[in-house]
Amino acid sequence: MDTLYFHEIIGTPLRAIIEGETLAAQATAQFIKEVGFADGKKEDDFGSMRMVTFSYKKLDEERNIVTATIEVPLLSILPIPIMQIKQTALDYNISITSIEDDKATETKKLRTIFRENNNGETSQSYNIKINMQVEQSDIPVGLSKMFNIMEGAVTETTNTGTIEKLDIEVRIKGEIAEKGITVQLIGANTMQAETQGETGIATFNKIPYGIYSFKFKDFVEVIAVNSSIELPYKIDINPQ
Repeated sequence: MDTLYFHEIIGTPLRAIIEGETLAAQATAQFIKEVGFADGKKEDDFGSMRMVTFSYKKLDEERNIVTATIEVPLLSILPIPIMQIKQTALDYNISITSIEDDKATETKKLRTIFRENNNGETSQSYNIKINMQVEQSDIPVGLSKMFNIMEGAVTETTNTGTIEKLDIEVRIKGEIAEKGITVQLIGANTMQAETQGETGIATFNKIPYGIYSFKFKDFVEVIAVNSSIELPYKIDINPQ
């Protein structure tokens, strides 16, 4: 059976581990480039950062419901696969067959041969037991700085030009409606209207989206005025 130099037995598995981490790093770089960027012209030019947008409703300072749009880098909401080998254990048995002089380096070289673990006989194959532990790597300095840049790239735009307003009819039911009462609408500003005749209806015109309290006498009803309502907006209140 052929013999190997001792440094080959030790170095070859270590080199394979390094090459494995190199491939993992290249895969991470490819993921960042393909997922997080677009329109790259060259291999080392990733192009522009890929952004995603979403919209939601919120209350502005005047408690009007407005539409806000958030734009964030795609990479900032995805886990980036950065793997590293934390620990590796190599287990194999060898026997030294000879010692050679290396005249070029003036050092000694050991020739070795693999042996079986169980009975010490010469093996016809090279058996190495490898125990490897892989974990998520620490964030590299450059990538950490990129995260800081992405955080600054998050923008929020509030569409204040499309504040919706509605005409609202508040219908007071029951015996109290026949007497004619004053209904207060309490929100960013307080408004009031009188119920008309026996209909018990108080009308409020051009009310912005928001959360309001309708109050009359000792009765209070809290209602959200938003885009999910059906027009014309009519509220029936039946005090107990």
